[in-house]
Amino acid sequence: MLVCVSSFARGGDFELGIGMARPGALIRSESIDWRQSALAFAAFKVPIVGGLSLGAQYTCLPASGSFEDLTLPGLYRSLTSLGHTFNLLAEYEFLRRRDFSPFFSIGCGPQVSAIRRFITDVSYGNWNLSWMTNYQVQFGAEFYSKVRVTVGHVQQNAAIYETSGNGIPAWYVALSIVL
Repeated sequence: MLVCVSSFARGGDFELGIGMARPGALIRSESIDWRQSALAFAAFKVPIVGGLSLGAQYTCLPASGSFEDLTLPGLYRSLTSLGHTFNLLAEYEFLRRRDFSPFFSIGCGPQVSAIRRFITDVSYGNWNLSWMTNYQVQFGAEFYSKVRVTVGHVQQNAAIYETSGNGIPAWYVALSIVL
């Protein structure tokens, strides 16, 4: 609410981005073999002081993967997942409003993931929804106050060392435009 109210008084930056993600655990691998995925996000940030901005970001991460069924060795099951994160962000832009401006941001907030499992492309079970918290770290560079290249990580707090199967941790690279 504070971000929205401040935006009218100070103005802010709206950012839209797309990119490629590699779903998977932060520190060690897991039994799910995730495939490359797309990523899309929208963010709104309000400058506070100097290079510091506060804002919010929505990220959508569809993902798919496969895993071996431990009860039936040799049978692989696939899954499709769709993650949504809603994070409050704090960002520091080192050379704000210059032709080249590196930045770093951190954020946290709720994440909802929907996951559906398949056996040879036949669905078994409905979409399984799970709610959790997540954190997000991003760094990159902004060019000419309009175009950004971002490298980031979204991680669910419930599975810092490995994925529980309900969330979609991901490393990503994105290209965005600041409106």
